[in-house]
Amino acid sequence: MSDIDARPERRRVAARRVLAQVATLGFIAAALTACGDDAQSSGSGGGATVGTSASTGSGGAGSTSSSGSGGEGGGVVPSGKVPVFVAQGHVGTTLLSCDDGQSWKALRSFDAEGHALVCDELAAVRCFEGGCSYRNGSGSCVDTASSCDCDHHPGSGKGLAHGDGAFVATFGWGQPGVVLRSTNGVDWVQVDAGHTYADVAAGNGLVALAERTPAISTDAGLSFAPSTDAGHVPWNVRRLFYFAGAQRFMQAAASGAEHDVRLTSDFQTWSSPVAMPAGCLPIAEATEGGGVIVTRGGGVCRSSDGGASFSLVALPGNADLYSGPVWDRAKFLVWGTDGGIRAYTSADGTSWSSAETNLGGGNRFGEVARNPVSGTMVAARSEWMGWYEDMRWYRSADGISWETLSAADGPATHPIGELVFGYADPSAACPL
Repeated sequence: MSDIDARPERRRVAARRVLAQVATLGFIAAALTACGDDAQSSGSGGGATVGTSASTGSGGAGSTSSSGSGGEGGGVVPSGKVPVFVAQGHVGTTLLSCDDGQSWKALRSFDAEGHALVCDELAAVRCFEGGCSYRNGSGSCVDTASSCDCDHHPGSGKGLAHGDGAFVATFGWGQPGVVLRSTNGVDWVQVDAGHTYADVAAGNGLVALAERTPAISTDAGLSFAPSTDAGHVPWNVRRLFYFAGAQRFMQAAASGAEHDVRLTSDFQTWSSPVAMPAGCLPIAEATEGGGVIVTRGGGVCRSSDGGASFSLVALPGNADLYSGPVWDRAKFLVWGTDGGIRAYTSADGTSWSSAETNLGGGNRFGEVARNPVSGTMVAARSEWMGWYEDMRWYRSADGISWETLSAADGPATHPIGELVFGYADPSAACPL
């Protein structure tokens, strides 16, 4: 519905309960700018449990993966772990698949939980359609009468990563949000609040939350501390990636026509690539495989020296790219439209070929995650207003021929932006 008075009666709690939850969440006393892009709030907080019960354990040895499509990965399931895909979406959404992308379960979101960030209201939100309530940077509840802007919302899904036995997800853009952590992909615990982190990446024993001064965890996402200023020229940090072969993080920033990337191994010292063509920027996704880093942004670019320099490469036809890259341990894949949805592949990131997929128009998907054990790739529909009853979930063995899941197996959700593969602790939803 488009009028706030026409929405279902909303549940309110006593003022002292609201204030207590605001204190727990650690919100700052001053509001951010309207877009959350020109100032970062400060604050921290943890301990709140989201979901059915608290996840346990401090992680340990396990795969590490960047936000985005990941790198080479391993091919052996660790003992006592369950291979899963985890997805993140707007309004605090998470869900997972533990049958290699054949079905998705354990769907949760802030509006379904009556979370403090949606003003403790148990009222279904429809992004960019009906009205919604959310808590702003000053801790006050804001009601929008129509077209809830989920891109600029404390539940905006901004980044998801797996490393050292834990999944870490950051929410909030335009308004401060929370960072959630889970070892099983079902039960999530709040470990930070009051910030607007742009992304999250994990690798080399670190979990990093992207901002001008990234927040770093050395205990698998249980706690975070500020590092050093990355020295970006543009104000707004957008993405963060980890490349295991190069043992290096790459953080991308963009504001208007200004774009840059910064490189670090330890978040203490930073450098810039000596060569980064303008056509490479802004970077949307990146991955690593076979000793090569491939990025997708303004165009497709590659680096064979661990990100020290990049070159712009040409793809066949007139591709309008929207997803990838992914490395399948033999080749890179990116996807785009050129008279239809096509997959573009390259063994070295330099020479590319294309093939038409079996997906028709209106089936563009977002980020692709890959299971390194089975080789299966999964994705969620990313067409504008193609969510809820129009949401579709896909899986593929080769990135060219895709299966579309039934509505029973691929649930209706808020917009999905991030997917990652990892190894989870067993749960009732996903036992050994």
